[in-house]
Amino acid sequence: MVWSGWCLLFGLCSGWGAATESLVERNNAFAFELYQSLGNTPGNLIASPFSLSVSMSMVHAGASGETARQISETMHFTGLDTGAAFHEFILHLKAMEEKASVQLRSAQSLWVDKSYAFREPFLNALKTYYFSELQPVDFMADAETARTEINAWVEQQTQDKIRNLLPPGTLNAMIRLVLVNAVYFKSQWAHPFDPSLTREMPFTIVPDEETNVMMMSRQGDYLYAEDDEAQWLELLYANQDLSMVILLPKATNGLSGVESKLTFAYFEDGLKKLHSRDVQVLMPRFKIVSSFVLNDVLQSMGVTEAFHVQKADFSGMSKRPGLWMSDVIHKVFVEVNEEGTEAAAATGAIMSLTSVPASPVVFQADRPFVFLIRERGQGGILFMGRVSDPTRLAAD
Repeated sequence: MVWSGWCLLFGLCSGWGAATESLVERNNAFAFELYQSLGNTPGNLIASPFSLSVSMSMVHAGASGETARQISETMHFTGLDTGAAFHEFILHLKAMEEKASVQLRSAQSLWVDKSYAFREPFLNALKTYYFSELQPVDFMADAETARTEINAWVEQQTQDKIRNLLPPGTLNAMIRLVLVNAVYFKSQWAHPFDPSLTREMPFTIVPDEETNVMMMSRQGDYLYAEDDEAQWLELLYANQDLSMVILLPKATNGLSGVESKLTFAYFEDGLKKLHSRDVQVLMPRFKIVSSFVLNDVLQSMGVTEAFHVQKADFSGMSKRPGLWMSDVIHKVFVEVNEEGTEAAAATGAIMSLTSVPASPVVFQADRPFVFLIRERGQGGILFMGRVSDPTRLAAD
């Protein structure tokens, strides 16, 4: 399972179209920039660049001047009709969810203080393009109750996997607007692992430290490639529209080397090299929870004025001055097991009777690796992370 929750807090000082194709390419470029910015986070890691892009696009709809320019440049929105593009992509996700083998949804909600006046064009844009639910609450009189209601909404949208997105004390009487995006994904593998073949095996965290993990095993046709740094494997989900791509460093201590090369161009080049091979796959079950306050990360990437009490310009949201972005909170849960991922056409080699089968390639993920979950039609990256220690749930 993969679940993602985003929250942006605003305080008060005192079928594929051209737009979606462009959006996917831009979002993927941002995905790798975000991952590099989070690279110093120790241990396991999971984030949703798609979820952040949705939320920041909603913020951009109400931003003006330099604030809007910084968001647009950092998120690669410049020259893009973001509302139309995200509207089309969200509809595509809804269509995918109608397939029985996959659950994939993106839900947005807008929590506004009932005493504060927001511009109707801004509210209408969020409803029209992002299907955002409008929820009036009383931040001024009872911020704690509002926090509880928002957390309950997130829990409902993520099947109770993202709990307490907003910790106690996050909201106060100066909050006027909270934008929340929740992503839920669940799918079986196209070729599930046989649980009877799962065995306890060692996993090397660092060269001098090992832990025992439950290692899944399956041999079959997979999309596979390798370069000087890593082995590449693509595991298809049952609906064949989504997949997980794993980059497994060849060296036990090679994760940092792979991550340093991990750019949009490097990833695109690697995908082009994938080809059908008989592969013996061994990979651990894992479950990860990551939680971030991304204020510093976004500011380091170029979004600075939005967080500045005096410089933030959200005049597209309200006539009243003083709105600013106080926090960007993100939490993601991912679980991978024999059945699939709870958060593609399989290619078979045709061989003549006289050919001798090649020995299977061994893909043994017994050391830290990077993984991505993507939509295969246009290649949109929905989730991106690393497994450093499969036995650890959280990366706090």
